[in-house]
Amino acid sequence: MKLLRQKPVPRRVLFGVGVAGVIAASIAAVGMATSASAYSESIAMTDTSDWLQTSWGADREISRCPADQVMVGIKLEPSRGLQESKNFVKCARPAVAADDRIYVYPGGKPRASGWLDQVPNEPKTFDCSGDPMIASLHLGDYLTHGESQYRCAPLVLQSEAAGEQLVARVGEQRWSDWITAFQWEPDHTAQLDFEYTCPAGAAITAREHQKSPHGVVRFQCTSWEATS
Repeated sequence: MKLLRQKPVPRRVLFGVGVAGVIAASIAAVGMATSASAYSESIAMTDTSDWLQTSWGADREISRCPADQVMVGIKLEPSRGLQESKNFVKCARPAVAADDRIYVYPGGKPRASGWLDQVPNEPKTFDCSGDPMIASLHLGDYLTHGESQYRCAPLVLQSEAAGEQLVARVGEQRWSDWITAFQWEPDHTAQLDFEYTCPAGAAITAREHQKSPHGVVRFQCTSWEATS
């Protein structure tokens, strides 16, 4: 039986294969290092306030969060005698709890919804497109059903670490259950009377209201992550 001899591979081919392998390994190592260095930390909601009412008038209430805070809760309660509802917000300061070098706050140009009928015949939604709400306005009384307006602003991240560019990436978004917005008072009038607070770590980013039969409302709560 005749044995077959394997043809030797030229040294220059072996050298080329070796170089290619080293380059490929180097690229993989760089990719792994880049991936490993990517920053990602949850943005928490800290220093949650009590219910705030920052201004009140006979026909309009404007409740806004402090400049470095966002809305995590909203409440309307009857004002007996005036037959109107007082408007409150609950606020919290966004922060990266794991890294105090990062400052998180609502910045940029705030956006406002139009005036939203509290008891629309068709569902009405105002969505901040992933940005947190910062203020709530209410106008009118039970005779006119009232109108609401909401304002929101994007989260801005500033880091003391040189060259580190961070952004707020939307994490989990969840709608609340439907909440009955109107309650019947002893004098047989229907008053706007409800409250809602987002789960820990989330802020309000959208609101939907519809007539069923005297009005129900629900809110979208969103969490964020600080990423590079």
